[in-house]
Amino acid sequence: MITLYAGIDIAKNVFALHGVNTAEAVVLRQPKVPRARLHESRRHAARCTIGIEACSGALHWARYASHGHTVNLIAPNLVAPTA
Repeated sequence: MITLYAGIDIAKNVFALHGVNTAEAVVLRQPKVPRARLHESRRHAARCTIGIEACSGALHWARYASHGHTVNLIAPNLVAPTA
């Protein structure tokens, strides 16, 4: 069984989704997912662990994105942008 890990960068209107497998190969890259389409894009995806940066709306989006996935909130001081 392949284990998948995904990250959701939540913003006001557009979210970014990024997913990797255990070999760290990119299997999901959706840089611009509108707010209204987040539910649809996660509902049909394979079960995975999702990381979301903890912020004021993170609990809402964690519940919204779960659908059988495991959602972990990450402290803001541990999140760093990549080049």
